[in-house]
Amino acid sequence: MDWLLVFLIALLVILVVLVSLSAWIFNLAFSNGRKDFVMRSKDLKGVDFKVFSSLNTWLDAQSPQDWWITSHDGIPLHALVLPSSRQNAPLAVLVHGYSANAKTMAMFAKIYRERYDMHVLMPDLRAHGQSGGRYLGFGWLEKEDMGQWIDEAIVRLGYRPQTILHGLSLGASTVLNTASVIQPPSVIGVISDSAFSDLRAQFTRQLRSIFRLPSFPLIDLGNWMCRWKLGFSYTEGSPITHSAKIKVPVLLIHGNIDRFVPVDMSDALFETLTCPKKLVHYPNAPHALNYARHPQAYQQELDNFLRTLNL
Repeated sequence: MDWLLVFLIALLVILVVLVSLSAWIFNLAFSNGRKDFVMRSKDLKGVDFKVFSSLNTWLDAQSPQDWWITSHDGIPLHALVLPSSRQNAPLAVLVHGYSANAKTMAMFAKIYRERYDMHVLMPDLRAHGQSGGRYLGFGWLEKEDMGQWIDEAIVRLGYRPQTILHGLSLGASTVLNTASVIQPPSVIGVISDSAFSDLRAQFTRQLRSIFRLPSFPLIDLGNWMCRWKLGFSYTEGSPITHSAKIKVPVLLIHGNIDRFVPVDMSDALFETLTCPKKLVHYPNAPHALNYARHPQAYQQELDNFLRTLNL
């Protein structure tokens, strides 16, 4: 009996430690606040994201409008908006990555404003930038927010603009979920740059890369916490689960040396898409730096894609 009691106590202690560790990692990854721990990933060694702040001065000089809405679950959401100078212009919704904010999409905003003269809407995702929210939803909860932003633009502009969704990293997975599940009727095309396809696979990779921890049973415990706290599972929240439902054309972009979100994730998404699609790989481009490393080639791909949409 004594040995059985010791065994049960040890088992309970291990369970408490595992649950506590899973809860700590879940809150670190999903809750609002700084995400400096991400840069500890060996997959981001030597990757410099300073380029994303290089056009802040340009953006500020455009005097972007501040728009606010309230999400369906009561969260205040913020976006920066650059209106077009032409009537009935299309709308580009530019969605930033994990731990970033609306301003980090300035390099893309400059293209859409100066090259294409579109309206540009750059949301702060929930739990990012000026938007509220205790937790982010890794592109699943945010899909509803994107639908609301598009509806808000229609009301404010006074017409239904043809809309392009262009997302980077987490933002790319967000726009894929928006196009597949919400399917806003004004959306005519999607550009996905460096998207993750599968949440479980992405979390498993970074659990090892950042924390040097095994996936079992921490991933399963995290999945349970996600269902309990946020109402969805890792499988449900994964773009690849729903990507076959996308009806509009999709341009998938990924860097060949992206280790943080491996390039084969976009390859897998490409295989599941049943809509008109194109996949572009850029050499020597780490995570989310395809445009920074290949600006002319990237702009040419945008030109070609928009041309196929008659924009």
